Amino acid sequence: MSDNPSPATRQLPLPRLLEILAQLPPSSPLFKHAAGLLDTCLVPGWDQVPRQRASGPKRFLTIGMATYDDYDGVYFSVQAIRLYHPEITPDTEILVLDNNPGGPCSAALKKLEGQVPGYRYIAYDRSTGTAIRDLLFREANSDYVLAMDAHVLFAPHSLARLVAFLKTQPDSVDLWQGPLLYDNQTSLSTHFAPEWSGGMYGAWRTDERGTDPDAPPFEIPMQGLGAFACRRQAWPGFNPRLSGFGGEEGYLHEKIRRNGGKVFCLPFLRWMHRFDRPQGTRYPVSWKDRIRNYLIEYDELGLDPAPVVAHFEKHLAPGEARPLVEAAQREIAGPFHMFDGIYRTNARGLDDPPNIRHFTAVANLFDPDIGRALAHRSILEEARRQCLTSVLILDDDFEFGPEAIEKFDVALRGLRGCEWRGCRLPGGMAFAGGVFSRALAEIPTTPSAIALWLRERSGLDEYYTQAFANAPEQADAKLRL
Repeated sequence: MSDNPSPATRQLPLPRLLEILAQLPPSSPLFKHAAGLLDTCLVPGWDQVPRQRASGPKRFLTIGMATYDDYDGVYFSVQAIRLYHPEITPDTEILVLDNNPGGPCSAALKKLEGQVPGYRYIAYDRSTGTAIRDLLFREANSDYVLAMDAHVLFAPHSLARLVAFLKTQPDSVDLWQGPLLYDNQTSLSTHFAPEWSGGMYGAWRTDERGTDPDAPPFEIPMQGLGAFACRRQAWPGFNPRLSGFGGEEGYLHEKIRRNGGKVFCLPFLRWMHRFDRPQGTRYPVSWKDRIRNYLIEYDELGLDPAPVVAHFEKHLAPGEARPLVEAAQREIAGPFHMFDGIYRTNARGLDDPPNIRHFTAVANLFDPDIGRALAHRSILEEARRQCLTSVLILDDDFEFGPEAIEKFDVALRGLRGCEWRGCRLPGGMAFAGGVFSRALAEIPTTPSAIALWLRERSGLDEYYTQAFANAPEQADAKLRL
């Protein structure tokens, strides 16, 4: 630890100030004032760190949309909901998930939070892609969630009818969708046929039962995911390893059915989707991501991947699909695939796989373990909120490569097939879901509190040694921290 002075503590070195604070009652005004000054000394700008807005009162339905630099789409979709469907406002919140915070649209998206009733803004950039919609269900404060693309408009009265209908389904485990209404406002498609077409699974089809908005619900095999509703407690989740654009159609519907639910078309829930983008998409779209997503999903569901491979080898240019397929298959067979989330707290590495989640750790010159503990706490908090079962937090100097992967593979053999809490691996810290809540209860939330907490132990690793003690005997002792 260094004794760097600051304007807030220029009369006392930091270790001495911590010693004094340790003797004060934490509830005393003097302690609170000094701790606040120390927070900004230990982590410059700590008092300016943005805090996520509280979720607000519980509603029946969350209307959620994820966006990546599409302010116009969000603006007109949100305003259309509140302008043309005002009767649902008391029952609903609008949740906007910004997948490129700091981008050109973020400030304007955030500004809407103070202008639109029931609007809530969340920034998230640890991973990107269409599967980020999973977080809409994790962050919702409601019984049901209607997930929609950030450029969808709903037919008059459809949302009021949806709210009324879902209130009759308090224990539903089903997925509810509606017909896509085309730009001519006459033609529509009620579902996807489960077949491969144009580089994706699913082809638009129309069931005549869906042409009458007053017709009863009917079961469908699958549908495009521009708009879909599910009870939050019944949400099966997207695989957290997915990244990039596409691949969830059919996969979500199969998970719903495996959880005992069905997929229904509600003929009245008509939605219009903006497909054309004359100025292009703002986010990257690649066959690499799509092929990888499909293969991960098929692996999760235990399905034969041969149809995926055959379609893309036919759809893409000769020789283009094979290396993409082989790269995804190597990743799935590799040692890192066992973790729901892999986090890096420093700059992106050149060889980082696509599922790495980047988390910027706060700079701290007084004691690196303070910044490390803050980062780990935030990561574990996110992992618990997203219902991840295991995470790996890479060391700052870790670089992917054949030798590093081989060391990980050897070390992880002791974890497979047994219960474990957490362990030190060659290049990172691994955590199982069972330890998330304990760590979050014990690791403090502010720089000054962590500095005081660390005075009682030699470092963060010592705490982990205690937290992961008494691991099951069948685990290799070398793997326990």
